[in-house]
Amino acid sequence: MIRLDKSLNNATLEHGRDTDEWYGLNVLNTGGVIFNDTVFIYYRGPVGTYEPSHSIGVITAPVSDFNGKVNWNYHKDINPILSPSDLSLGDAKLANVSAAVYDGYVYLYFNVKDTGPYRCAVARSSDGFNFTDLGNCLTPSSATFGGGGCGVVDVDGTLVMMHGVPTGRETSCRTSTDGVVWDNFALAIDDSPIAGSCDEYSRVTQRLIYEDPYIYAFIGGSPEFEDWPEAFILYRAHKANLQSWERYSQNPVFLRGSAGTWDEGALWSPTVLKVNNEWYMFYEGAGSDSAGGSSNSNGARDDDYYQYSSTNFSRIGLAKDNSLKTLTERWSDPGMEGDYYVRSLQTGLYLGEAEV
Repeated sequence: MIRLDKSLNNATLEHGRDTDEWYGLNVLNTGGVIFNDTVFIYYRGPVGTYEPSHSIGVITAPVSDFNGKVNWNYHKDINPILSPSDLSLGDAKLANVSAAVYDGYVYLYFNVKDTGPYRCAVARSSDGFNFTDLGNCLTPSSATFGGGGCGVVDVDGTLVMMHGVPTGRETSCRTSTDGVVWDNFALAIDDSPIAGSCDEYSRVTQRLIYEDPYIYAFIGGSPEFEDWPEAFILYRAHKANLQSWERYSQNPVFLRGSAGTWDEGALWSPTVLKVNNEWYMFYEGAGSDSAGGSSNSNGARDDDYYQYSSTNFSRIGLAKDNSLKTLTERWSDPGMEGDYYVRSLQTGLYLGEAEV
């Protein structure tokens, strides 16, 4: 059974309110890569308290002694590393950042939000810190692109991208050999809802990881809202057929926090990395600003996205799968019997059955 458990040191990266950090209300999205023997976690945040713009920052840690918890370098001297002003975008916001390593470079993919329609842009770096703008790679006029970001991974020398389309549930794939120009999309996961499932209504913020011969997709799903995922679900496809994705039989692989915790509301951007033969997941979680382990919730658990940043705020969290098995081995491993239970981050005690 593939199951990611929350690290007891959540959250890995707090929002910057009432601190000297460059980001203000939220710390959003994640895009992670291993590059030059270093773990890079990219994220975005609003510059200032009232979100005048959104920029992209990075934290890093060495692979050599990585355990997800220690030795993080927050790079306060250079963050944010990519801002709208760097790209001559004026008052735009950079959103839904993801990352991939390809041909010796780190590629960052992010949405541009301004007065025009959403579009996916890309920048490239030879060191993971200093990026060159490569322009737009997907726009609504040139591609059926839903605006919710994308997941990208190198598959044997070809980049594979998964992204949403405007309907909210359908998911598409496309490929590229230069990271900028992408071929026509192929519908990957269709719009057929499974009654009672955690992604019955929508799927958002896909992230990919390649384990030959399969590509695995971790996706945020919601049973009732357009953009307020309650769980992460898992699909996979053989690299030879990007139009046929198999749904993991024991979804979900991860759930939002219990009422009163910092990630009680919703989850996005399940960035999964294998470091030193262990699996780690970084993700954005949203909840009440005053939650922090309190048993009292202000309603973030049942709000939808349109209350975002008014009563709900995001942090970057960490989860881990302690198995040393490959994803392919875990996919067919029945694992433990019985129901999956939600565990409290603070006490380690089980809180109750998860809604599977």
